[in-house]
Amino acid sequence: MIPVRLKFLIDENVSRTASNALKNAGHDVLVLKTADPGLEDEEIISKSANESRIIITLDHDFGFLVFNQDLEPYSVLLIRLYDNTPDRQKTFIFQAIEFVKTRGLEFEGNFLVFDGNRIRVRNFREIPTSDRSRGQ
Repeated sequence: MIPVRLKFLIDENVSRTASNALKNAGHDVLVLKTADPGLEDEEIISKSANESRIIITLDHDFGFLVFNQDLEPYSVLLIRLYDNTPDRQKTFIFQAIEFVKTRGLEFEGNFLVFDGNRIRVRNFREIPTSDRSRGQ
């Protein structure tokens, strides 16, 4: 079951509009742009795991790092936007959270990709690290 108050790690490519909306909704939000600017993606993944935070990002590189470099965050929510505006980011993030909640899914251990119409969920903990780079 998903807690009402989620813990997020907001990547630098996510707008202040979106991160402020998450804070205003009562979530625990750590914004890398202000808390840890310039943090490398590998360090973001480590911080996510250590603090049990869901990474919210627009950066597709996280998929490579999780599935090909065997790095294991707490969770990643990748937002795919074709009309990338701050308001669209905010809307997509809240829609993705609602998709996860209403479908009985979990964030922990999952890499989630949301495009506005559907959410793809891939559990990276169920794939042996030796098989991740082969796309198993």
